[in-house]
Amino acid sequence: MNERNNHRSSKRDNEVLLQEQTRLLLQNTRTAIAVNLSIAFLTYLAIPAPQQFWLWLIVGASGLRLVCYFWFTGKSSQSLNFKTKYYITLALITLQGIAWGVASILLYASASDLHTFYLIAIICGMSGGAILTLSPSLLAFACFTFPTVMPLVLALLTASDKTFVYAGYMGIVFIIALHIVARRIALSTSELLQSHRRLEVTAQELAQHKNRLEILVEARTKELKDSRENYRRLTEEINDAIFELDSTGIVKYISPVITLILGRRPEDLTGVHFTELVYQEDLAMVQELFPKVISGDLQSTNYRLLDSTGKPHWVRTSSRPIVKDGKPVGLRGVLTDINKEKQTESEKKKLLHRFYENQKLEAIGTLAGGIAHDFNNLLMGIQGRASLIAENLEPSSPDLEHIQAIEEHVRSATSLTAQLLGTARGGKYDPRPTDLNDLVIKSATLFKRTRKEIQIHANMSQSPIVAEVDRQQIEQVLLNIFVNAWQAMPGGGELRLESSIVPLDDSYLAPYHVLPGRYAKISFTDTGVGMDETTQQRVFDPFFTTKAKCHGTGLGMASAYGIIKNHNGFITVSSKLGHGTTFDIYLPVSDKDPFHQSQVESMIEKGSETILLVDDQELILEVGQALLEKLGYTVIVAKGGEQAVEHMQNKGQEVDLVLLDMIMPGMDGSMTFDQIRKLYPAVPVILSSGYSINGQATQILNRGCNGFLQKPFNLSELSQKIRRILDEKDLPRG
Repeated sequence: MNERNNHRSSKRDNEVLLQEQTRLLLQNTRTAIAVNLSIAFLTYLAIPAPQQFWLWLIVGASGLRLVCYFWFTGKSSQSLNFKTKYYITLALITLQGIAWGVASILLYASASDLHTFYLIAIICGMSGGAILTLSPSLLAFACFTFPTVMPLVLALLTASDKTFVYAGYMGIVFIIALHIVARRIALSTSELLQSHRRLEVTAQELAQHKNRLEILVEARTKELKDSRENYRRLTEEINDAIFELDSTGIVKYISPVITLILGRRPEDLTGVHFTELVYQEDLAMVQELFPKVISGDLQSTNYRLLDSTGKPHWVRTSSRPIVKDGKPVGLRGVLTDINKEKQTESEKKKLLHRFYENQKLEAIGTLAGGIAHDFNNLLMGIQGRASLIAENLEPSSPDLEHIQAIEEHVRSATSLTAQLLGTARGGKYDPRPTDLNDLVIKSATLFKRTRKEIQIHANMSQSPIVAEVDRQQIEQVLLNIFVNAWQAMPGGGELRLESSIVPLDDSYLAPYHVLPGRYAKISFTDTGVGMDETTQQRVFDPFFTTKAKCHGTGLGMASAYGIIKNHNGFITVSSKLGHGTTFDIYLPVSDKDPFHQSQVESMIEKGSETILLVDDQELILEVGQALLEKLGYTVIVAKGGEQAVEHMQNKGQEVDLVLLDMIMPGMDGSMTFDQIRKLYPAVPVILSSGYSINGQATQILNRGCNGFLQKPFNLSELSQKIRRILDEKDLPRG
């Protein structure tokens, strides 16, 4: 029976997932069609060809898909099964892919070399862009990309020109990489949908539990009601105040316990209308409920009364009408002090909200980190090839400018992945003791030069405030906050900067999951438009933005949040519409002296030693081997940790240094490092990864690893890192 229920539940979950995938595919239909038609038209203009059949085929396929989209989203298709919609959509997507595949064959056959490279770029761009519109369903992505790319790849592989043949092989690598990324996104989407469904079930269970608790509370309240004589006898023995009102709401009696609750004497309250004691914000609600209470329809109510100092104080009144001759003539009940309970409940809600926010940000950050890691590996291949080509060119070569442009694009892409890694677990690259006052002032001065309409006032601590931070990462955080303030003050305004050292204990730090101690507090207060409560709750969410698409990705404050969290600190926001915003950054204080960065000129340093290169990706192995050989080193390649350990066991005495990837299937970088250290403790090891130095990499470095290289790196960075470590250590031979 249980197996049958589990099978039904699994089948139901799969149907829900497929239905959601269908919805997401239809949601992206218009964007996909617009892109298809635009690129088809531009391709037609850029690559003249007598054959126009391919263009009409693309227009036809797109038109069919658009017709089906309006049909599926209209009222006339409500009776249509979602599976039918899904498979029809797949068929039309496949038809679009075939249309582009036919286009690539027709255009390739009649195009020049330049037009062929343009065609390759268009087909690759279409396939890359399909990740955004088709990734909810891996099958849909495959149905489009395979018929789109493979005809062109086959044509290139069979070309007589070796350049086109190599381009064909690169196309195969490209489509494999695309499908790996698409598969990860599809799996993540599936997990998020399933998690959402589980949360809905949990919410239903919590609602049922809440109802049971409310019933239980009501039952307990009834048990507190007793005879009038018992009330009189118990007034001095219980913690609750006993009260009695007449039918108009005048206080006829209240027990002395009220003094402990509100600080008011009973004689001062007797003869007073009870509404005079009610907090102003709750008055309308209490007046509305009073007739229900006097009639017996409502027995328990929570609201706030004014204490002797005029402050609101939470109480719960449980009462019953006093009936004479069948008519209610007043109320008799118990007034319970629930002020601490309400405060605790409020704190619990805040803690729960922060917990869910942290969980959500961590989940999104993990996804973003994985994507950034994969892109950094792809960028490593591009950067490595560009460095090799640049080294082989003369300074006067006209191609050098193009190579430098490629490297600049790689740096821009690396900056974006750094933002993604900032939202993920592990965002510090090179933490050093840094004077935060100096860092903030320099960043503010640089920002002010470009935004002179912003008046910046600094009230920094007189003494240096030192924290161990990655200077570039914190500069990115400061820039994000400055830009956020500037955008909140379009007509100009003031930005106030303050710094201090504050001691924080467990009670204050509990929501932020950091250790107690001395923290540097850096405050940024602007006079901008401010934020409402909803915006404040989402300001650190990745991809959340209140600005137009052309003004930001929504990664800025999410990246700032992730970077500060990865520095074992936290960031808070307080704001009110029309009254500006304050961001407070808290970072652990360091007792070390500030590190002063020296400028090192970029140069290539060569050598002749033997290096063991370990990675699980062929692309990285090929590029890495070429870079190392360009530097004069003898290179031994190991695909994965197992091969690396096997080589060290057999011929480890030949190895002068190991360049080790961190993330590998099977035996990862951590396990491989430990095995190498057991065999040859003195062999220096440099760790390399598309992730940052924080997290697992830091653990390996703490175990004796000699250095870290962040992918993508260029020839100069690689040469200097290897040369410095080899020159520092005289290797004993085992």
